[in-house]
Order: sequence, then C-alpha cells, then structure tokens
Amino acid sequence: MATVSRLTLPSEFTNPVNAALLIQPQPQFMYAMLLFQANAAAELRQGISSVGPNASRMFESSGFAVPDLGAMQLDLTDPEQRSSVMLRGAAITSLQFPNAQPQEVVRIMRPNFVDSTYTEASRRTTRATISTTAQNILGNDTVSVQIDEFSGPYSNAANAVQPLGLEGFDLNMSPSHNLIERAMLDLRRDRMKTVDAILSTKMFAAVQTSNYVYPGDSSQSLTTDNSAFTSQGDRTVDVETLQRSAKVLKDLGIPTFANGRYMAILSTRQVLNLKSSNGYQRLARYFPEKNPLFTNYVASVDNIDIFECATNPTATANSTITVQLGLVFGPGFVGYAGAKPCEVLAADDTNFGRRVSVIWSAWEGSAVMDDRFAVTVRSD
Repeated sequence: MATVSRLTLPSEFTNPVNAALLIQPQPQFMYAMLLFQANAAAELRQGISSVGPNASRMFESSGFAVPDLGAMQLDLTDPEQRSSVMLRGAAITSLQFPNAQPQEVVRIMRPNFVDSTYTEASRRTTRATISTTAQNILGNDTVSVQIDEFSGPYSNAANAVQPLGLEGFDLNMSPSHNLIERAMLDLRRDRMKTVDAILSTKMFAAVQTSNYVYPGDSSQSLTTDNSAFTSQGDRTVDVETLQRSAKVLKDLGIPTFANGRYMAILSTRQVLNLKSSNGYQRLARYFPEKNPLFTNYVASVDNIDIFECATNPTATANSTITVQLGLVFGPGFVGYAGAKPCEVLAADDTNFGRRVSVIWSAWEGSAVMDDRFAVTVRSD
C-alpha cells in the first residue's frame, strides 16, 4: 500500500530550523578596532531591522535574531578582565573633515623647529651682542591625506564591489534567521576586515629599515631579513628585543601614551616566544584596572604595553623562512581623516518593490603621519 511520507512527497515537508546560529571563528581585527576606538564608536552595529532606498520602500525580515559579529571574534583576554580592557584610542589620530569630498586632499600640519647652537658661551649676551635682525619661524610640515569613497562587499568573481541582494518575498517568508540582520552581519565583517587589512598593511610598510629591531642584535646593525635569518627559529622575541625597541623610540624623542608607556602589537607566535624567554616572568607586570576596548592585552614590560594580534602580516626571508612582524609605536604614528561616516546604502532600483541591494560606504582616508614613530620587531 502506498503511503504519504517524507520519502514519497518530500515537497510537503520542511526540515526544522533552530534559532541557534553556529559560530564562524573570526580574528578580532585589532587594527580596525583601534580606528573604531579612535572614532569613539564601532560601525555597522546590529540593530538595523529594515532597509530600503527611501521611507516608502522599506523591506523588513522575519526570522530568528542573528548573533553580533563580536560573539564570533577571537578574544585574547581573560574574561574576568575583559570589561576593563580598552585599546587606546590615541593609537590613531582621528580627525574629521565633514565638508571634504571624495578625491579631495586634506592637510594636517606639524611644526618644525630651528636647531642652532646651545652652548653657554653662545647664549651669554649683552646689549651689543644681540642682533636687531629678526629670524623667521621655520614653518610647518604638511601631511596630506586623500579622501576617497570606500565601499563593500567586494566580489572576486566580478572584480568589483558588488552589493548583497535581498528578495522581498524571501525576507517575509524566511523560516530560519532574520535575513536583514544576516546581511548586516556580513557587511560589518567585510567592513572590519577591510579596515583592518588597509591599516595594518599601511603601518607595517611605513617603518624605515633603520627602525627594524631583530632579536640577538644588540648593536642594531641588522637592517634586512635575509641577513638576519639563516634558519627558521634562530631569532625569537625576548625581553631585550622589546627594550631595544623602546630605546630606539626614546632616542628619537617619540612621546609615550598618557600612561607613560609605548604600545606593542605582536603576533601570536611572538607572544608565545616572549613568554618563554628569560626575564619575562620577572619583569612582566599586569594592570587590569588600567588596561589600555577590548582586548589582547598581554602584559607590560618596562615602559611597553604588549598586545597580541592574530592578523599581523608576515614576511619571507631567504625564500623559505617565515618572518614574524610586530610593531612598537607611540601616539601620532597613523592618522585618519573622516568625511562621511560609514553607513548602509540601498540601491534605488527595487525591481518594483520586490528586491533591495545593499552595500556599506564611507568617505575617508588614512596615512602614516610620521614614520619615525614606530619600530618593527622582526623575528622567526
């Protein structure tokens, strides 16, 4: 006898869907968080329940709530300290230019000073020795930052920024998760990863070779990876390496952060090596009540606060050796110019109210303000 079942009439059956959404592991995008902390707010947060090109054409979605991106990101902090751990907003100088347009170049000034003679004899004066001819102030350096429009998400297949498309029918009939919130999750993750990649690439590329610091190079004579590394693991980060990094900055007169310390962002392998080095346990201090938004704080050694980052880039030495890269820097190393805050935009064409396409967009620019303000810790 024929029976009506899932096997004979599958179209009449649907698989049950739970409200849970499994976690997709994500790094914390630390460089993006530095920028967001500098701007005093993260962007593209959850909470957008409707999208559309105008008030009369808004799309809403049914379904279960989608977890925030923060619930999926790797957090390298002790949970008991997490609420008090803050990344320093001063790590990135954030300035707003609300009237700037894309392709426009904005300028930020930095004063120059005249160096002369500073001996006792040269400054001992009488009425006869003081010149009556005035000298000019040396003037200012100018740092230029170009404002551009940045958008996402990007499609490798289309080789262009391509929106996420949401069908109105599906938004109302989704048996699982809220599709608008799901789209916002994708947009926020894309925005954060884009900002993180742009900033970290720019910061590491700007450091002068004279500001490279290698383990085991107390004379600071090494300036290239190929000459420093001959076999994998021959130069690992230790306390002395960080102390020399701070010395380079101090000798250049680079200011510290408000707490009197520099900031180090090391790779996960560098932190592992550091914790195994001689002197770390003796010198490392912890300041949970002063920890410079989120995270990644490891410890403080001398006048350096150490943070751990899973997205630091790497380099290659002698074609085979993977070089770990870390940064030690003071405030004012990188600058950000904002003209129009990041927002979600919906396409005008809704296919007669049946579809909405969305992107994120921001008018902004970033640049290294002064390449003297950072050293690269290079290890393997």
